[in-house]
Amino acid sequence: MTTPEHPAPAAAALHGFPPGASVLFEDRSGDWAIVLVETGSTEHSYPYEVLCERRAPTDGADAWFEVSGANGPGWRAIPGRPTVTFWGTTDAPGSATRIEFDGRVVEVRRNGDAFFFVGWDVAEPGPAGWPRIAGDASG
Repeated sequence: MTTPEHPAPAAAALHGFPPGASVLFEDRSGDWAIVLVETGSTEHSYPYEVLCERRAPTDGADAWFEVSGANGPGWRAIPGRPTVTFWGTTDAPGSATRIEFDGRVVEVRRNGDAFFFVGWDVAEPGPAGWPRIAGDASG
């Protein structure tokens, strides 16, 4: 079964979810995108990660397809683009969360209390090498 094509990763990621599902975050790199979709309710959050790929269009426009999904963050063996994702929630104040990974600290924006980090083109982390929260940014 082939998934339908869509004009953007967000549309591909939302395809098949019931009304009310929404995009929390989207991160693109070349012909790949990872979208974090909120599939739950305001009372019971349930994020779901969707991997999308841009492929040759049938009508001349971008054509994005859902490739796979995951119920949690982790390392993904994307062909030619090994990737790690790290996401969750924090109740710390601020508009961003600092993530430490691969010897560096990056600041990622938040959507409410949710944060989302994607490391593209990385080796699978060893036991002590997974991304972690390094702190929250004020603002």
